[in-house]
Amino acid sequence: MTETGSEAELCDYLFHGFNEKNYSEAADEIGEFIDDDWSFLTKEQFRAAVRTMHKLCGGAKTIEAIAKDMIPMAVASDPVNKANEAQVEKERAERAIERAAKKAAKEKAA
Repeated sequence: MTETGSEAELCDYLFHGFNEKNYSEAADEIGEFIDDDWSFLTKEQFRAAVRTMHKLCGGAKTIEAIAKDMIPMAVASDPVNKANEAQVEKERAERAIERAAKKAAKEKAA
């Protein structure tokens, strides 16, 4: 239904609400520079970095100019972020399997 790509993204939906998140993204002028294929972490880091640089520049550079300058850095960091997300998901799945095995063993012993 939401086509979430990671546990972090799902938690963001749960904590902030699906509709609020969609509204924020629609109103976010940085969003037009974000590639849908980027990982959740890359998207969030890119937004934060562009906003921070815009504040640092004191408005001397537009958000558009800063975003265009930072796209190559986001593209370069995306494979690492995807690998990190995959590792977190793998560890989460392993913990879930361990919990299920312990629960089954307890039920069998009872």
